Amino acid sequence: NKPFLYQLSPKGEEYLRDVEGLDFTNAPAIKRKHQDFEHEVMSSAISASCELNTLNSKYEFTPQHELGVSINMAIEGDTLKPDGAFRLSNLRNQVLVFREEDRGTEPLFSKAKRKSIEANLQLWKKAIGGGIYKDHFNVKHGALLLFSTVRQSRMERILDMIDSMFPNGCPYILLQNRPEFGWNFESPQVLNVLGTKCFRSYKKSPYFRFL
Repeated sequence: NKPFLYQLSPKGEEYLRDVEGLDFTNAPAIKRKHQDFEHEVMSSAISASCELNTLNSKYEFTPQHELGVSINMAIEGDTLKPDGAFRLSNLRNQVLVFREEDRGTEPLFSKAKRKSIEANLQLWKKAIGGGIYKDHFNVKHGALLLFSTVRQSRMERILDMIDSMFPNGCPYILLQNRPEFGWNFESPQVLNVLGTKCFRSYKKSPYFRFL
């Protein structure tokens, strides 16, 4: 089998070549920026924690790969690409939960074509608020967006943004602050994601917990 390289520096390749005797001549490699690697660690940790949080609970967890279709959704000439998705269900109801992880590398606003948090939330407004996800996944039940960021101040600014986008409030966009994945990046642990209070721009009920 050919070795598969991920996030290896030239020195790392040299070490494995000289010490381990591995040949990288024909090895496929993924070259990514360091910030992309940290984002994937954050995304993976939150995804795994969500599933572990449902153990011994009243909810059944359906992982992304068992949802039956790609989670990417075409919306008016654009494509919405969530970081992940899963379904929670019990005897009474079920809900589709999309995930977005934000480490503060994207601007909140942008007048250019560059991706921004505002532009992304506008797509979610159409996907969930407009019901596009129901046709895409062929479901009738509800959906939520779990949006995790890494600084309290940034989370508050995003809440202000949602306030301006939804004059009557928005019950389906849920925000959490996850400082573990900020500038002082920590080793992933099992996080109480579904048992932690989420914030939302919804005066009737500004807080939400899954479990």
